[in-house]
Amino acid sequence: MTLQSTQKIIGYILVAAVFAFAIYSNIRLAIRNYELRQTVQSSKEEVEALKRRNEKLRLLLTFYETDEYQEVEAKRRLGLKRPDETAVLVSGLPANSLADTLEDFVYREPEPVQAPQDTNLQRWWKYIRGDYSKK
Repeated sequence: MTLQSTQKIIGYILVAAVFAFAIYSNIRLAIRNYELRQTVQSSKEEVEALKRRNEKLRLLLTFYETDEYQEVEAKRRLGLKRPDETAVLVSGLPANSLADTLEDFVYREPEPVQAPQDTNLQRWWKYIRGDYSKK
């Protein structure tokens, strides 16, 4: 082999190596970009969930401060009544069964609804098209 053909082969190898490195680097960047978008999306969802929970707690606090709620709770928990009211006790019914059930329903945090998971092929298709924000 001549010196010129050896230099050509070395040149081709260097060009191929640079090209392979560029492809590898771009793939790594694309994967990192996808992971960051997923992190941002999950953080946004978490912030929205916290905002909804904060709003619910604010509304409950406003409700707890009302005179109507305080009157109902004084009647239910302490057995108090207004001077112009007559208390009636019905035998055979548990004392606070309906109130406890309602209380559990009102104060319980709802179970999060799981979105249907995409198949691996669907996720790849979304990745190729660039639909990072859509689940």
